[in-house]
Amino acid sequence: MADLKQAFLYDAFNMYYSLGLRARKEGNEAVARRQLLKAAEALLKLAALSGGELRRARIDRAERLMRIAESGAASGGKSAGGRDKSADGGLAASVAKDADLTEWRESEIPDAGFDDVAGLDEVKEAVINRVILPGRYPEVYKKFDKKPGGGILLYGPPGTGKTMIARATAGEAGAAFFPVVCSDVLSKWFGDAEKNVRNLFDKAAAAGNAVIFFDEFEAIGASRDGADPAMQRLIPELLAQMDGFGKRSGTLLLMAATNKPWLIDSAFMRPGRFAEKIYVPLPDAAARLYMFERNLGHLPLENVDFGALVRSTEGFSGADIKELCEQSKQPAIMRAIENGQTEYAAITGEDVARALADCHPSVPASELKMMEKFRAEYAAGK
Repeated sequence: MADLKQAFLYDAFNMYYSLGLRARKEGNEAVARRQLLKAAEALLKLAALSGGELRRARIDRAERLMRIAESGAASGGKSAGGRDKSADGGLAASVAKDADLTEWRESEIPDAGFDDVAGLDEVKEAVINRVILPGRYPEVYKKFDKKPGGGILLYGPPGTGKTMIARATAGEAGAAFFPVVCSDVLSKWFGDAEKNVRNLFDKAAAAGNAVIFFDEFEAIGASRDGADPAMQRLIPELLAQMDGFGKRSGTLLLMAATNKPWLIDSAFMRPGRFAEKIYVPLPDAAARLYMFERNLGHLPLENVDFGALVRSTEGFSGADIKELCEQSKQPAIMRAIENGQTEYAAITGEDVARALADCHPSVPASELKMMEKFRAEYAAGK
């Protein structure tokens, strides 16, 4: 019963929203306001039946539509025959901004590479095989009828550098980079999800050599069992686009990151979709040493023992180590400012020790246990 109610409200939102846009284009702001308010009302009712990020996204979108509708009312709600053009322009811009869901722009090729990523050799090898080598030896891959690109799912605790890996992949491959934050998708794409998924993949394919990166993939790729109707329509389109990789020209790599792989719909895990599923663990001792050297090694130091730091930071994520380094810098910065020594002030072992006392691993042991359990079960083929 609840699913039917959500489906009805979802369709009602789309209908009222479309009618509102049509009325605006025809210059009938009074009708546009009524329809947009009805669309907002349907969204708020849907929000009451939702939870988590989807609930928040629907409330945000409903509030935005109400502001747009009221801005139209403030213009006097004049019809096409006598509307206030300056006010109409403001309303038109607001509605256009809300409706402009299909304008995907790739970033420049990231100024990053694998040298910026500590460890994670398994990830690098998978990327090299799927993107780098096909670009260097296209005739070999063509001869063996081996299609480059595909899908890679990165899973592991938060703060382990999954986003950096995706950026470095695009940088190494000289590829256009399309980053997508999945929590934003819930708000930005609501009502136009399928169209925007197609638009994203078409835009990436047009770039010839591209990396699409979905962060927080569990937000849109979670199991469809009992899912909201909006998600039930979005996931099949994502799967269809992934299945269509082989029909596209160029090299298109889809990367996704998740901290909760056990939530991902099993359809994404099948061969031909996320063909590579790679665990991104907390940094080991060698990786932690690399991070300390990269973050602090180029700075003036006094009595700072990187080896001791590595031993003291077991269980720290890359983000935790970054924060530790940032806190270690602050006392030296303050001494430089206070003493007028703007060109030189060393970070001392005492500075680092105080920062270490304030910094602790951010990934709970319970979460690590769940991650290892998933990894073990997945490796066993369960």
